[in-house]
Formats: sequence, C-alpha cells, structure tokens
Amino acid sequence: MNFHSENQLLKIIKYLPTIFLIAISLIILSFLYMENIQTFNDQKNEIHKNYILKSKSLVKERIDNTYNYISHMQTTTEDELKKSLKSEMDKAYSIAYSIYENNKNIKSADEIKKLIKDAIRPIRFNNGRGYFFIHDKSIFANTMHPIMPQLEGKNSYNVKDAKGDFIIRQMHEKLKQKDETSFEWYWYKPGDKKTQHKKIGYIRNFKPFNWFIGTGEYVKDFEKQVQEKVLKRIQTTKYDKYGYIFVISYDGVVLNYFNNDLLNKNALEIPNLKDQTLDIINFAKNEKSGFVTYHKIPNPQNNVPTKKTSYIKAVDNWNWVIGTGFYEDDVNAIIDMKKKELDQNILNHMKNTIIISVILALILLFLSIYLASIINKKFLGYKKEIDQHLKDKVQQQSILAQQAKMAAMGEMIGNIAHQWRQPLSSITSNATSMIVQKEMNLLEDESLIKGLREINKKSQYLSTTIDDFRNFFNSNKHKSIFSIKEAIKETLSILDSPLKHHDIIVVEDIENIEIENFKNEFMQVIINILNNSKDALSSKHSDKYILISAKKQNGELVIKIKDSGGGINEDIMDKIFDPYFTTKHQFQGTGIGLYMSNEIISKHMKGNIEASNEEFLHQNINLYGALFTIKIPLS
Repeated sequence: MNFHSENQLLKIIKYLPTIFLIAISLIILSFLYMENIQTFNDQKNEIHKNYILKSKSLVKERIDNTYNYISHMQTTTEDELKKSLKSEMDKAYSIAYSIYENNKNIKSADEIKKLIKDAIRPIRFNNGRGYFFIHDKSIFANTMHPIMPQLEGKNSYNVKDAKGDFIIRQMHEKLKQKDETSFEWYWYKPGDKKTQHKKIGYIRNFKPFNWFIGTGEYVKDFEKQVQEKVLKRIQTTKYDKYGYIFVISYDGVVLNYFNNDLLNKNALEIPNLKDQTLDIINFAKNEKSGFVTYHKIPNPQNNVPTKKTSYIKAVDNWNWVIGTGFYEDDVNAIIDMKKKELDQNILNHMKNTIIISVILALILLFLSIYLASIINKKFLGYKKEIDQHLKDKVQQQSILAQQAKMAAMGEMIGNIAHQWRQPLSSITSNATSMIVQKEMNLLEDESLIKGLREINKKSQYLSTTIDDFRNFFNSNKHKSIFSIKEAIKETLSILDSPLKHHDIIVVEDIENIEIENFKNEFMQVIINILNNSKDALSSKHSDKYILISAKKQNGELVIKIKDSGGGINEDIMDKIFDPYFTTKHQFQGTGIGLYMSNEIISKHMKGNIEASNEEFLHQNINLYGALFTIKIPLS
C-alpha cells in the first residue's frame, strides 16, 4: 500500500474543495463586477439615446394628433355648415308657419305675408353673417331680401351665379323633387367683384303662398369660424408643465404661442424671431413635416434662450404651420437625474453583490470544510475494510465491469449498426473520392465543399442517431407542427448519396400537409423504409425506382412508399415487424429497423403501418416490389 499517495489524497479531499470554492467565488465576483460596470455604462449611454428618441416620438405623436383633428375639422366643414343652415332654416320656417297658422282665418293673405317678412327680415346668425331671403315661385321674383332690398319684386328667372349657372331656375327644379334641400353656388362677396367664393345654402318650400325660403353662407367665412374653434382647442392643449403647440400662418402671424404677448403679431417683423420663423415656414412649405432644431429660443421655465428641437407639420389648406418640441436643457436635466439614479443603483447593486458573494463564499467554505472532514473520517473508516477485501474484490469487479461494458457496447452497437452503416459508407466514399481527385489534381473547390458538406451532414446524422435510440422509449417527448413535404425532403437529403450511388431514382408525389406530431421519429421511420428499399434495389441492374406519395384521405395522412425491388417473400411477410427479425447477414442488419418503425407509428404517432407487395406501372414500365402504407390521424 502506498501510504504517501493516501496522505496526498486525504489532503486533496480536505483542502482542494475549499481552495476551489474560494477561487471560483473570487472569479465570479470579479466577473460580476466587470459585467455590471459595463452593463451600467451601456445603460447610461442608452438613456441619453432613448430619451431623445422618446422625446422626438412624443412630440411627433402630439403634432400628428393635432393635425388629424384639423384634417377632420376641414373635411367636415361643409357638412357642419349644412347642418347649421338646416337648423336655422327649421327655426325660420317654424316662425313663418306659426304666423300663418295663427292668422289665416282672421287676416288677409297680404297681411300675413307682411307679418312673415317682417318677422324673418331681421333674423341673423353665424356671428351676424347669416340671413334669410324669400322667393315667390309663382312669378319668379325675389319677395324679401334683407341685405339687398333693391332686388325685392324683381324677376330672377335669368339670374346667374359667378360661374354662369341659372341658380334660381336650379333652385326651382330641386324644390320640385323635394320640399327642402341644400344648394351650392358661387358668388362675389360684397365689395369684391374679382374673386368667386363658394357658397352653400339651404332652401325650403313654403306651400301656403307658393314661396320658398332660403339662406346661405360663404364656405370661406364659415371656415374662419371653424379655424377659431380649432385654435381655441389648441390654446387649451397643454402637456407637462410648460408644453404647448405653436401655430404660425404662412405669412408669419402668430396664432398660438406660450407667450400671449405675441398672439396675432407677425413674427417676421420681430428681429430675434424673424430668421427662425422664416426657416420654419420654408421648411414646412417644402418638406411638409419633420424635425427642426434651432437655437436661442426662450425656455418657458426660465425665459433663457436655449436649443430647441421641434416637430413641425404644414397645414396647406389653411396656410398654417403647427409644431411642438422639447428644450435641450430640460432633456439634459432629466437625463442627468436618471444617470445619477443609475449611478446610485450601481453602487447599491455592487454592495449587495459583494455582500451576498462573501456570505455565499463563507457558507460554501464552511460546508466544504465540514464535508471534507466527514469524507476524511469515512475514508479512514473504510480504508481497513477496503484493504482487507481489495484483493478478493479486484478480480471479481474487473470481470463484472468488463462484462457490463461489453454487454452495453454490444447492445448499443447492435441497435445502431443498421443506422450507421450507410452514413459511414457515404462518409468513406466522399472522403476517398476527394483523396483520389486530389492525388490526380482533379479536386475542384466546388467538389471539395460539396463533399465536406455531405460528410458534415452525415456526421451530424450519426451523432443524432444515438439520441434517437436513447429517446425512443423516453416518455419526455414533445410534439411540433411540421410539414410532411419538408420532413421527407430532409430525409431524402440524408440518403441522397447512397441512393445516387446505387442509381436509384426517387419519384415524389407529396401534398403540402402540416401535422402536429413527432418529426424526428417520423423521419426515422421513412429512413428505415427507404434503407430497406435501397438494399433491395442495390442488386438490380436497371429500373431502380422508389415512389413516395403523401395525401389527405378521410381525415388521415396516407403515405405510400413502394419500390421496384421485387417485393417481400410472402412466407415472412407477417414477421417483418417482429423485433430482431432479419433476412440479412448478421453483420448487415439486426432486424430492429422495421420493428422500431412499427412502434413509432402505432404507439407514438397513434397510426398504423402495413406492408404488402404490389405490381404497378411507371413510365410505361411494369414494376413489382414492396409497398409500405402509413396512416396517421390528422386530428
């Protein structure tokens, strides 16, 4: 007995875990420290970048929302005007009809007409712009016009609007179809005989006197009212503490600003705002929208000029520029505050990490010493027994270990030999071919890369084969959704080299079907069947075919694989799915392939697999061979 070695072993058991734990703790602590420092530095850089991006995104969102509101108001201006005119018309008509009803039995028609005219003539709405007129349909004459009384009593049959349309005739035609309706025409504003302006009106029959009552409003005038409404809303739109949306007209008039002293003033006439305002207007006209950065803009918080980034957008229909932004001083202050918080978090995090690491190291150290002491005592206690029985046990254990090792190796080799033979042959063939081509100076890069890729693919397949066998009876399996067409394609790719080596032609008729099942095991079944077909066809000299079809039938996936290899002997047809049954030489097969295929399909995939012989026609050639039919439920 080598006591010196035993003493060294005892020291190793006693002290090595302690040294190892201390070293590991120091390494982990150092790594955590460096990683945390780098992480927090990266976070500080990201804070600045992300905060600027967030600020830009926020101001853009605010302007986009405002622009959408303005666009909505623009598109609904005429509809709102029509609703407004109809509402006013209902009121005027109610007045006129009430006067008629209350007086029709006690006063003459002329007296009632005068009462109605006198009642409607002074009515005004829409800030005094709106009024009503009355037209006598029987004589085509204007019977009441509060703005141009000189038209009263005059025939209007030939009256045209600014575009030359006979508007009174058109009104008559429309009122023949319905008692009330909106109407559009173009007219010159009072005092302006050069520009035509669109006007929307509302007309309604007053049947007791064969009249119609009408009213109208210039769209441009009503639009100004809408603009005032929009500006009032924008003026009340505030965010954060000093956030606001500025509005400037294309001619430089300030329509909204945080400083009310500038409202309705022309910024182009203010020296310290002229250049920046002009840049903003030109940018909006040319680019329509985008970010603009400018300097020396007073910050509302302290009125100190600073750098500002704004998102602006052109409202072309109204010749407006709208925008909002953020001041760099505000952003930098927030970023600095965030960085300070992050720095403090770093310190706290590192303190906690160090404390936890030290405590953990001490606990592990204590446990290591304690366990080493126990192991040391146990070791010394069993030492005598080991010495006493060592000679008797060494030979017996050696024999048992060798037997177990050989049994395990024999079982594994027997199970995977069938699966490995073809890929190993393919790898050898590719390697030999490349060596020969290299020696003859015929090896091209493309052939080299193709061969190496094939070797790599087969090698990976060899590696996964062991896992497939190990997982075969493992209950911890997971289903996945996969394409049958892609799975068979991958399988054929694995067997591509041996199939081509034997001049075997594979014909595919596979529908693009997806199922939820065990993909790797499914591929294993296809490989087993194709390998058997390949072996059957390898001895033939011509007409070597494998036909694969996959279709949906009656809620099932039906896969048929048939070959022209001459078929299966009918005497053994009922035994081919038995374990370890094979017709091959013991060094060529173990009989496990079809047995495993049957187990996978029936037990794992809840389907069934059948084998038969079939005569079939392909390319006008009568062929005969084995047919394997696999049926797997799709739900």
